[in-house]
Amino acid sequence: MEIILKSGDSLLVKVEPTTQEPTTQNGDILNYVFNGTVGQPATNDFLEAYNTTYSDDLGEVWGKCIATQGSNSGFGGRFPENFLKEGDTRIIEWDCFFPRDFDFTASGGALKFMRQRVKSQPYSTDGGYVDIYINSATKGLRYHNELANTATDTMNDSTLMLGQPNKIKLLVRFSSVNPLVQLWLNDSPVHEDKTTPTCTEQFKEVTDVLYFSYWNGNAPKNQASYIRNVTITNVRG
Repeated sequence: MEIILKSGDSLLVKVEPTTQEPTTQNGDILNYVFNGTVGQPATNDFLEAYNTTYSDDLGEVWGKCIATQGSNSGFGGRFPENFLKEGDTRIIEWDCFFPRDFDFTASGGALKFMRQRVKSQPYSTDGGYVDIYINSATKGLRYHNELANTATDTMNDSTLMLGQPNKIKLLVRFSSVNPLVQLWLNDSPVHEDKTTPTCTEQFKEVTDVLYFSYWNGNAPKNQASYIRNVTITNVRG
């Protein structure tokens, strides 16, 4: 069923939440449901919330990621750190919602979406990202690996639905010799990469998980997208 927004982001159709068991940040299965106090920063879930608040625009409470026209900062957030290394796997699952008139225009032809940073040491500032982007023109998901300087548009039915919730699942095995990236959209597989290294001999400490975080090339207008029901599973070795 399509969700139609009125002016002012009110909702005609109520979205039912996904039930999740609560967990702690000390475990290897971490849940971030984005069900905080409406109007407050989404810091119950993000370690750092970049202009993201809890909102009931969609009937139930979601995290509302607010982009400001002409600005490249303050959009999305950073999840609590949970370090991984060579041979470890991280699975990220999340629900997201983009209104039908959402504009994905960004410099380089793609908007940085779900990002995982790989460094030489846990607290260094170097390294690069293993990313999922959104193609500005097609609204399809794109796999981008900064460590290998490669980008792949996943054209197999990877176009996001606008005006409806999307469910995304990303699996990354961080390895210089046995890498694996798998991506699903709305329960359908859309991409797999078994050859491109997801860490290197130099860059092998996996740290931050970022959701958007900034708009490359400045946001084209004032707008918002929504996130909730995030599960991050870390598999060691």
